[in-house]
Amino acid sequence: MARGSLLVRGSRPRRARERRRLRRREGRPARDRHGRDLGRILRRDHAADAALLAVADQRDRPDRRVGRTDRRRRAAARAARLHFGRLTWGGFVYAVIGPLVVTNILWFTAISRVGPSRASLFANLQPFFAVIIALILLSEHLSRLEVAGGLAIAVGIVFERRSRVPALPQPPAD
Repeated sequence: MARGSLLVRGSRPRRARERRRLRRREGRPARDRHGRDLGRILRRDHAADAALLAVADQRDRPDRRVGRTDRRRRAAARAARLHFGRLTWGGFVYAVIGPLVVTNILWFTAISRVGPSRASLFANLQPFFAVIIALILLSEHLSRLEVAGGLAIAVGIVFERRSRVPALPQPPAD
């Protein structure tokens, strides 16, 4: 930057270098598979959560003055202006119905059909399937540690299946 006839060294170029260095260190912003900035999406979601918590806090504390303007009331007003579209509500229904309802129905049905000991054996496959789904849907990369964990799970299941002693036949009742 020039002041008078002197060139003040390092003001603007240093800032640019620092910005480039910070960008390299922090990396590019995380993006989903459609190229949207996840940081912006997450900030928006956290703002909505904070606003809803502020509304709940106001409702639970009747001793607060009604006319007082503070961050909580402004956040509550912003939350009242939020309009969720069909995609947001669809994602919410999917996130609630899938993990909370369907999985419990399937789990208890499996326990009633195959028994608790055999069902618990397959409960150990959950991390294995989570990694496979992350590979397919989220384009994640597999590390050596995750491969070793998957192999350990598979070896444990095979070991349990082979070490099982068959039950002795019961004599007929007289």
